[in-house]
Amino acid sequence: MALKNFKPDHLGEFADILESKGISTYALSYYSRIGSEGLDFVKSLREDGFSGIIVPDLLTDNPEKSDRLIPEIEKIFRFIPFFNPATPDGVIHSVSSMTSSWIYYGLQPSTGIDMPYDLEEVSSRILGLVHGREVNFGFGIRTIEQVKEILGLGSSGVAIGSLLVQYLKNGDLNSFRKFQGSVKEVYLNAE
Repeated sequence: MALKNFKPDHLGEFADILESKGISTYALSYYSRIGSEGLDFVKSLREDGFSGIIVPDLLTDNPEKSDRLIPEIEKIFRFIPFFNPATPDGVIHSVSSMTSSWIYYGLQPSTGIDMPYDLEEVSSRILGLVHGREVNFGFGIRTIEQVKEILGLGSSGVAIGSLLVQYLKNGDLNSFRKFQGSVKEVYLNAE
């Protein structure tokens, strides 16, 4: 029901409400939106109360645009770097030096792609490359056990999207709430 009643202009309303409570919100968008609308799109997100933007395909599909675009976005609000196990160390260093925000580390290159990885190895690598930066893991987290392991390896947090959206699409609010409660419990126990 929530998805049927949701309208894109609600995002700004939600971001404004959260911002008034001191909670930062970040938009996840693909480069095609910025490519077609330019920085006007980014400015509209800022006007709607968003604190920053994550553009997962910028570095993978449009790397030639990143050196110019990231500093331009940073003038408006935070650009959240999105890295994954295939991102070269040099790119991580370069993009990290252009930003000061937290980092989103995708365990998979994008939603729907399932590539093998060693969680301890990828976690150690990214935390070592961006020492001192907050790193939140996402793109492929589907179990509470993964959440526990990720937090135990030094991550600042996790992002869980597709799994929770699937619960909503199926109208399975009980599973949504149960999973959300389990994640909250893991966080509280990790502190």
